[in-house]
Amino acid sequence: MAIKFNFNVCDNSPECSGKAVCPTGAIYWDELGDNALGEKGILCVDNAKCISCGKCVGEDGCPVGAIIFAETEDILSELTKGLELDIKKVKALFVERYGAEPIDESICVISDDLVNHLHSGIVIVEEFAEWSIQCLLNSIPIQSIVEKVKMQSGVESVKYFKCDCSESKDEDDVLPSLKIYIDGKLNIQVDGYYDETQLNEFHDSLGAN
Repeated sequence: MAIKFNFNVCDNSPECSGKAVCPTGAIYWDELGDNALGEKGILCVDNAKCISCGKCVGEDGCPVGAIIFAETEDILSELTKGLELDIKKVKALFVERYGAEPIDESICVISDDLVNHLHSGIVIVEEFAEWSIQCLLNSIPIQSIVEKVKMQSGVESVKYFKCDCSESKDEDDVLPSLKIYIDGKLNIQVDGYYDETQLNEFHDSLGAN
């Protein structure tokens, strides 16, 4: 069998679910390999170790279809014909999922310091935990949210922070969590899966503030 990653949709995470379920180590993380963004760390495949179990593309495998699986190298070549790495798509993927490329440390805060950033105006906070695979699979498209909040509120200076709650959250908490504050007061909270239509609730609530 033969495997290939479509890095136009793969977030190239060392916590790859396809890698996690691979029983032979055919899918592995090379921390010294160069990825599409010119940084170190990339998912790799050793097809010589593949035993054709199909777990990497099964129910517990890749949730976004980034792993392409075929019976032979020839079939894999046909399936991936015309599939070229588009650096614009890769950068857009990381902007949508992680809010920046790379994430600006100036927007990162820990939960104990968050209150110091909520005094006035509109503040959007994405709470995440480094140990949570769901924060990778369900990453919040912050860039588009910020733009939509600006449009709905008429406020240009919308602030955004990523809050690392790794120490204060546990496995029972639903993450990531999107919170929108107005003048220090929590206005909206969306836990887990995020759909942009949920911003309509924010738009409706503006009249009450």
